[in-house]
Amino acid sequence: MIEAYLYEHLKTNVPLVGGRVFANILHQDTVKPALVYTVISETPSVSLSGDCSDEETERQWEINIYADEYFLNKKVKNEVKVALSSFSHRVADVVIEDSFDMEAHLFVQVVNFKTKD
Repeated sequence: MIEAYLYEHLKTNVPLVGGRVFANILHQDTVKPALVYTVISETPSVSLSGDCSDEETERQWEINIYADEYFLNKKVKNEVKVALSSFSHRVADVVIEDSFDMEAHLFVQVVNFKTKD
């Protein structure tokens, strides 16, 4: 399953987060920096005979990088970019945005990308 592969890949290849990689939600008491990944959408390929296997699904992902310090956030973003470039599945359409979570007082990098496997 690609989600499990991505989870392990990020835990292993983004050392600044110290293994703090989570699906969908960041708990308030989590030490920062940390990553939260979300599968935004899954679009299975369809053939004339019906749906194809899981290996032929396009997925839209979002990774939110949370940190207390702006430049630490940028360093983690760079590690995420390198990790995505070495991921075993093809990564495309990477878009990165700066943000700030006013409620939590955290710097956020939002990384959107697609995989097709």
